[in-house]
Amino acid sequence: MTPPSSTRPDALVLSLLDGAPSMPESLDSRYWEIRKTTGPEGPAAVLAALEELAARGESPSEEQLAARMADARLAVEAVGHDHYISAPSTTPSTEGGRIALDQVDLRRRVFALGRDHVDTRPDGSLTLRYRGGGTSTYHPVSTDELEQFMDGNRRRTEEVAALGERVRAVLRQAAPAVAVASRRAPFASGVDVHVGGGAVSVFWWSATWEEQLADRAPGQPWANGLRDRVAALLFADGIRTEPDRDALKVIVP
Repeated sequence: MTPPSSTRPDALVLSLLDGAPSMPESLDSRYWEIRKTTGPEGPAAVLAALEELAARGESPSEEQLAARMADARLAVEAVGHDHYISAPSTTPSTEGGRIALDQVDLRRRVFALGRDHVDTRPDGSLTLRYRGGGTSTYHPVSTDELEQFMDGNRRRTEEVAALGERVRAVLRQAAPAVAVASRRAPFASGVDVHVGGGAVSVFWWSATWEEQLADRAPGQPWANGLRDRVAALLFADGIRTEPDRDALKVIVP
């Protein structure tokens, strides 16, 4: 595994607090006054002064400051490696794809969620439990493992892009029997293809506002079996699809 960063923990904790959007508004001026007056003495002195303020517990905002400081310390302690790769996400409505994060990005995510929503393991991995449901687990990896992962992602992106072009070619060959959208003058409504996020989808694009309103009617814009015909055209070319709301999701091999 990549060795932990040599950046001082106190400086990292302070950098998280400085950028915290949830800093109590009632403490904002006092916080920055402490940063200004104690800053020249170094991060440890600033944190000591902030801890003294938080320890008073005379108001909810001071209690909140204490909680955020604990969240920042947990984020710094838990994220000790340079590179992480996630396991497939369980967050609802996501594709479940894996992503790579460096320690800075992961540390910010841990801090934003707070220590009550983060589980740590002896192997250095972390599970983030989101307030809306779902989790993401991040595993520390070496530089070589990261490079292999990124190379695989690039190859996959190229494969998906090539599949998208293949779908577009099939639809263009089917015109005018199948209306194909044109986003260049003259604009024309029709079937269009979206490639992104490791997925390919076929959907109906309306060129004008009036057509968009009309297409909201039941059965539109895939009236008269158009979506089934498109799916059959693609299947004849060896491209499998499945319905996805008002679109067709292309099944990526």
